[in-house]
Amino acid sequence: MDRAKYIRVGDKILMFDTSIEHSTMARMVKSEWPGLDPVSAGFVDFDYDKEKQYVVAVCYGKSMSLNLSSQEEDSFLATMMTKKDDWF
Repeated sequence: MDRAKYIRVGDKILMFDTSIEHSTMARMVKSEWPGLDPVSAGFVDFDYDKEKQYVVAVCYGKSMSLNLSSQEEDSFLATMMTKKDDWF
């Protein structure tokens, strides 16, 4: 996946396929975890930093369906999510 959409809930970035509307994903999140509202949303591109040897996420843009924009710290949080070893 080179490009995805995302929503940020608290300090977590939820990345998903571009075919899914931001508002649809936000509804799914709220149905599972009531009270969690997106604080930012947009698009995310991925690049591999050969020097540091990890994937770098770059968040940008705006969700029209949620009327939320990306925030500066979203890229950092998304990059940290791609570096996690302990998902399971």
